[in-house]
Amino acid sequence: MNRSGAEVSPPATDLSVGESSIHFGRPVVFGDAARPLAGRLHETAGPVLGAAVLCNPWGYEENCSFATYQLLARRLAESGIETLRFDYDGCGNSWGDSSDPQRLARWVASCGQAIAFMSSRTGRPVNVVGLRMGAALAALASARYNIDGAVFWDPVVNGRRYLRALRAMTMMGVDAAPDPTNPGSLVAIGHFLSPATVDEIGRLDLQTLVECRIGSALIVSRPGAAEPKRLLKALATCGVAGSLEEHPGTDKLMDCAAEQSVIPHDIVERIVAWLRERSSGNALRKALLPASATLLAPAPHAWTEEHVSIGPLGLAGVLTMPQHKLSAGVVVMVNNGVARSIGPARAWVEWARTWAALGISSLRLDLSGLGDSGSHPLQRANDQYPIQAIADFEAVAEELHRRGLTPVVAVGLCSGAFLSLDAAAARAGLSGVVAINSQLFHLPDPPGSADRLRRAAPPTHPWVQYFFENTRAGRLLARHLPYAAWWLLDLLRLQPSPLRGAEAAARHAPVLLIYGKDNLGLTRLRQRARSALRQWQDDGRLLVMEGLDHSMFAPQIRTMVEKHTRTFLLRLLK
Repeated sequence: MNRSGAEVSPPATDLSVGESSIHFGRPVVFGDAARPLAGRLHETAGPVLGAAVLCNPWGYEENCSFATYQLLARRLAESGIETLRFDYDGCGNSWGDSSDPQRLARWVASCGQAIAFMSSRTGRPVNVVGLRMGAALAALASARYNIDGAVFWDPVVNGRRYLRALRAMTMMGVDAAPDPTNPGSLVAIGHFLSPATVDEIGRLDLQTLVECRIGSALIVSRPGAAEPKRLLKALATCGVAGSLEEHPGTDKLMDCAAEQSVIPHDIVERIVAWLRERSSGNALRKALLPASATLLAPAPHAWTEEHVSIGPLGLAGVLTMPQHKLSAGVVVMVNNGVARSIGPARAWVEWARTWAALGISSLRLDLSGLGDSGSHPLQRANDQYPIQAIADFEAVAEELHRRGLTPVVAVGLCSGAFLSLDAAAARAGLSGVVAINSQLFHLPDPPGSADRLRRAAPPTHPWVQYFFENTRAGRLLARHLPYAAWWLLDLLRLQPSPLRGAEAAARHAPVLLIYGKDNLGLTRLRQRARSALRQWQDDGRLLVMEGLDHSMFAPQIRTMVEKHTRTFLLRLLK
């Protein structure tokens, strides 16, 4: 694409489809050149028997459903149905911002562009799967775009009820409050809805549908849920042949922290079977794709985002490159928890594009076993603290150096911060680390394991670690043990100070630690490393911020953290 809005594609390729393209999808950029969308296309190894588009839930629910949608797309591709996962306008890696106008309308348009892309790509009628808000958006898109078969999974039918559910999260201690500087807005687990978007969603009611270009529909409902029945009735009014099935498992997928989400395999297989029954069995030629997936920021912005695959594992990343660089350095931002590399509430995307405007290059990276990256042999599944991250950083630093991007500075939150410190201590090619709310005391490996010995912090004695972590008396004692006792345990090398890992990293690269005032990691530092903590604060290497929550979900505080991080980066990269 060029800046006038015309499509400019790299040379087309006809690469054979490998396991990575089936399992994790091939990155694609598509849609309107003025507001390009990003996605991942799960190709089939054999003939294309059908096409499908997966429409995400909105906000934090997308994080909960990520692994399930990835699996669903893989299973559909294995069944001969080429499948697209994608990000709506202003979400994920697509263009736009959460404060842009007409959010609901643009999300619906994004669904339409995804359907049009898959129709053009395969020449086949397109099926759609929508989960929660994704189901509502797919239903609205069907007024303009033909959908062969639609699966509406736990659909949002009434916008007012949906907003009430988001606001109820506040009562459960989950951030879902208005932005105090923007009355009428809503912040739901870090994700922002402007007053105009709140109003748009509040007027959403699928029971008033008057036109649906849907061949047939399957509604997957939680047991006893009322809203899916209302949608079934509305579809019948529009002349859509539909059926409703109740399946358990959605609650364990969606009604919890993303780290605790459980993939509902029975529902996944039912959706695959239903869509597979709709395919005609006629093989089709697949249209060729560009050799690379690059998002060119619309004018007046002067930067690009290239979706890259790094090393033999195919580590998935998005490399943001400004046209006019401040320096040859680059910032690497990695996963927090099980979240993909867009960061908490999309923070890494927003930061990368803010920094690009200042001439700073960055890479948003999925570490091995997370997001859309492959895993090392024998790597533990769903490990948020993979020891293999050290090798990942080494591979990434080598690739960035090959591209002339050095020095490399890592930015991470929680587990990502912990792993960045590990990599710096292991001399994995990092020239600096910003560690936000790092749980320095966390010991993710079995007591006495070889992996534990490779961490930045010195190993805890296996029996001491077991006592404090796995016995009731030990956990109780740990909460009340005085600083002098922790100091002695550290001196005897039985229970190292929580700061030992950061100190090990700081011997090889500058380190900035940022903590929320009430963060558990900081509480442990005050309890167990009081003297060293004071020294780090006096040196300006540890910042304590009022109001910073652990996951950095509060938008105003997130902005302040970015400013502190940017100051540190400019000092290192200039």
